[in-house]
Amino acid sequence: MAISSGSAVPDAFRNLLGINESPPGVPSDDPSWKNRLKDAAYTPPSGKRFPFAYEELSQGIPLRGTEWGFPNINGSYIQKTGLASTRFPMRCYFWGPNCDLLGKTFVDVLCEQGNGKLEHPLYGTIAPVTPFGEINRRDDLVREANQVCIEVEFFTTTGAIYPNSPNAPKSQINAALDAFAAQVAAMFESGQGGLKQGIVKDTNLKAKVQAILKKSSKYLSNVAAVNTAVMRDFRDAQSAINFGLDVLVGQPLQLAIQVENMITAPARALAGIAARLEAYGDMAQDIIGSSKANTQIAAGATIDRVLQKLAQDFQVDDLSAMSAVAGSITSAVNNTFKTKPEALAAAETIIAQLADVVAWRDDNYAAIGDVVPAAMDTGESHQALQHAAALAAGYLLQISSTLVPERRLTLDRERTVIDVCAQVYGTVDDKIDFLIESNDFSGDEIILLPAGTVVRYYV
Repeated sequence: MAISSGSAVPDAFRNLLGINESPPGVPSDDPSWKNRLKDAAYTPPSGKRFPFAYEELSQGIPLRGTEWGFPNINGSYIQKTGLASTRFPMRCYFWGPNCDLLGKTFVDVLCEQGNGKLEHPLYGTIAPVTPFGEINRRDDLVREANQVCIEVEFFTTTGAIYPNSPNAPKSQINAALDAFAAQVAAMFESGQGGLKQGIVKDTNLKAKVQAILKKSSKYLSNVAAVNTAVMRDFRDAQSAINFGLDVLVGQPLQLAIQVENMITAPARALAGIAARLEAYGDMAQDIIGSSKANTQIAAGATIDRVLQKLAQDFQVDDLSAMSAVAGSITSAVNNTFKTKPEALAAAETIIAQLADVVAWRDDNYAAIGDVVPAAMDTGESHQALQHAAALAAGYLLQISSTLVPERRLTLDRERTVIDVCAQVYGTVDDKIDFLIESNDFSGDEIILLPAGTVVRYYV
């Protein structure tokens, strides 16, 4: 039975429930939940409030986390990592001679882009929410000719993922990156403390860190070299770790801070954003690829000293891979984007890099966490990095709307780059280099573009 919006709860509905007495411990004059039912309504982004009748109320609260199993121990350890979006499935009714029009209008507002406000009969006002999933509309033309039923599920949402301060979005992202740096260093210190000293020697930690130094040189030197000051800072950071490693192995917190600073230093070079993102992505993939074999070994390992070594190796790789993602985020924040596709591609790359690292971390924790539980991350560093990545991706989406879109010109005959540049931009002197760079023209193309060439330009 649907409850009519805008009216008191019908007596027939109260009688149908059969709950007329006060429950134990509640005074007889205390209003029951039936008296606390409110009107149901949804206010979409456009702002007009739509009341509706309802039936069968419920909510779902997904608890995020990971289940950890331990050999020869019954039961599991549940690592809780917060809540996902709360879900409110609603069966909404409209009736009367205009029920079909009301139903259509309600479906239209449910499809609006953006977030709205749900006035729930039992759980109060909930905002921001967004309709998500499938919307089902049913017109009971035979049994209820003047009634429309619409089933929809409302999800709570964090709102826009980009910073909510239009005056200082970069400051919010940098603050999130600072929070990540602090969390990942604390995680590394805690993980090192959870290892059995004497089984895992300092020499293993030194060797693993030196391997990361080599990877950083391999992938990050070229992007750092475009700026003398950045290259100097990068080399100084590497030297500080290399020459101070004998002391730093006994100070895991300081070691983690210096490794993170070293990896993210080249992100501040004003090289091409694509080159910086590619460099950090390649470094993360190298770390992930080299650790896959360790994951397989850990899954079948039984010797304690082997497991301890693998756990320590993973801690260094984890610190470095997440720092590489932080480097990509820093690169995007410090870049001046010229085109919409460039900003969107950077956002997509950051999210993809984070997803790869998170999936890899889950596999390693599944292989190593069971036997070295003290080496597990409690989730703070991952959440901090995810928050920074979400802010950065949202910021890039936000600024992309202010950048010029991409246009394309297909050449019907051979033409020079200068000729095409003059046509699409109306000038040559200050646009020719940009046209060549944005289209990746090289070799003979710089002199003569063949017929059929697709030229991308931005106006």
